[in-house]
Amino acid sequence: MSNHIIFELHGTRYAIEAKAVQTTFRLPELSAAQDLPHYFVGLVNLHGQVLPIVDLGLRFGHPPQPYRLDQSVVVLSQPQTGWQVGVIADVLLDLVDLPATAVEPYVELDGALQRPPQVIAGTVRWEQTVLILLDAPALLRLILRAPTEIDHTAISPHPFVALDAQELNTLRSRTRQLAQRLEPPATDGHEYVLVRIGDNRFALRLESVCEISHLGASTPVPCCPAHILGCINLRGAILTVLDIAPLVLGRQIRDYREVLIVRLGEQRLGLAVHEVLDIREYPTQALRPFSGQAFGHTHCKYSLHDDSGVADVLDLDALSRDGLLEVNEQV
Repeated sequence: MSNHIIFELHGTRYAIEAKAVQTTFRLPELSAAQDLPHYFVGLVNLHGQVLPIVDLGLRFGHPPQPYRLDQSVVVLSQPQTGWQVGVIADVLLDLVDLPATAVEPYVELDGALQRPPQVIAGTVRWEQTVLILLDAPALLRLILRAPTEIDHTAISPHPFVALDAQELNTLRSRTRQLAQRLEPPATDGHEYVLVRIGDNRFALRLESVCEISHLGASTPVPCCPAHILGCINLRGAILTVLDIAPLVLGRQIRDYREVLIVRLGEQRLGLAVHEVLDIREYPTQALRPFSGQAFGHTHCKYSLHDDSGVADVLDLDALSRDGLLEVNEQV
């Protein structure tokens, strides 16, 4: 299987192919919609384009609930038609590569909440829970299929829970940021180094990578944060090697085999990875905005999409500005 985005809605966890996801962002204010089914709960200005927002809970038969500041939107796209639809999620959990061997048939129990079976491709065992695997093309067809009857009056957006002044400012700030038009990249494309850390794919701009080398034994450094793997001697130069898995995946991973030597300002550091997958140039169309904040981290602003799946583009400058790559911290 390919990369999937895992999200939760009304206590149920879903998986959907990442290649069908255009981007993600925190839920902003919603504008009123008209001539749309009831589960189209509002409109959003997404970088100059009108994006309809769908509440899958309403589509699957849940009663309406007020929205919260911590909810997110997953934007599904249909390249053949150019359609884009935002789907509300209670929680965005992860972006993972799910093994095909974990897929099992989906069984709808009598008396359970009825979900249209044609949009469910099966179930997947993930960590300590079971995910409902959504068929992205079938889900989009179901959402975009015109109902026999719709209300032609303007539908007011579903309300948020009571927000204080600061929370309301946060909501409106999101709306303003989403409405800003994205500046296109300065060139037609860039070269990237694709790497694997654990089961996840990441990409770095090739211009930030000085060298790629095999990672032998490293010397531990005392009194440093957990993400400092140690030091290596690279042709007489002593370099600090970072284990960025705790920063980007939230857990430590060892048994690295490769190291990328990157330059941050005047400093050279090593980034430990399990495997260097490829070095290639990607066109601008392969680079999509991606809100890492929706997953609780800010390590990337974009993702790369190709036939092999999705790779998060690491923002080393952002990691450095946040102090996450400091090597002189005392613990």
